[in-house]
Order: sequence, then C-alpha cells, then structure tokens
Amino acid sequence: AEQGGGHGEIDIHSGEKIRPLDPDSAKIELKDIAHALAHVGRFAGQGEDFHSVARHSVHVSHEVEARGGSMEARRLALVHDAAEAYLSDVPGPVKKSLPGYKHAEDRLDDAILDALGIEATDESLVKKADKAVGKHELSVQFPKANHEGAEKLNHDPDIVDRSERDKKISLSRARN
Repeated sequence: AEQGGGHGEIDIHSGEKIRPLDPDSAKIELKDIAHALAHVGRFAGQGEDFHSVARHSVHVSHEVEARGGSMEARRLALVHDAAEAYLSDVPGPVKKSLPGYKHAEDRLDDAILDALGIEATDESLVKKADKAVGKHELSVQFPKANHEGAEKLNHDPDIVDRSERDKKISLSRARN
C-alpha cells in the first residue's frame, strides 16, 4: 500500500475523514466506531441473522466481566474489533491471506486505544472471551454446520436486549 500510495482518506459518520492506513488518533471518536460497527455484519453476512460487530463486542465485554475482568478489560473488549469500523470485518480465513492487513489493523488498534484512553490490560482475558463468544455465535448463526467446541459462556447471551439498536447498546455499555 505504501508503494502504491494507498493512504487515501475515507469519510466517517461524524463528517470527518480518516486515513485507515495512517490513522490520526485525534480524528477517532467512540460514536463513529459504534455507528460503523453497528452496520458491519459478522461472518461476511452469511449467518442465519444479521449479527453486528458492535453486538459481538458488547457480548465479549459481558463475558470479560463474567470472568472477573476489570473495568479497563471490559472497555478493551468493547473496542477489540474497533479497527473494523474503518477496515470492515474480514473473515478470519481470508484475513490470514492478506499481506499487510494485520499491520494496518494493529496501527488502527493503537490509534483507537490512544484516542479513547484505553490501556491494553488483560489482553489474554479479552482474547479468551472473544474466542468463546465467537464459537458460541458460530453455533447459533450456523446451526447446520455442527460447530464443535462451543464452550458454555459465563454470561447469559440473552442479557443483551435483542430489540435495542446495536449502536445504542454499544454506547450504553461504554458508559457503564
């Protein structure tokens, strides 16, 4: 991307512009992240129902809390996929084959944590919770696929009101 000048700007919900491959943390706001992630679907949109990255992140935050995670770990869980607000959700098997994607995602993650004043504490707890929630979501979204190994979650997934808009639940959880 650097050789081809791939550092162009994209429009974001607040009216600003951001360069996803060269992010400026001063232009990153939680409301833009929540808005975008509420509109980005997991599993390339192939699940039984639309399931947003925002809703997934709220579930990961609840799982971190249920596993004894600190407030800072819960905040980290809420934004663990926040780079997808600017890069979209790329399915894991595809992401692994995209040279440079992880680097771009890491740069965005660093800028997001800096912008929101979040410390990367308890990363291993967040990763474990993310993996458990992800396996649970796979089993729900693809019931015919026989996904093995979905462990029982420590939080009740029904705690998140399905009638609430994803952006609203994400912003509400961030305030708690």
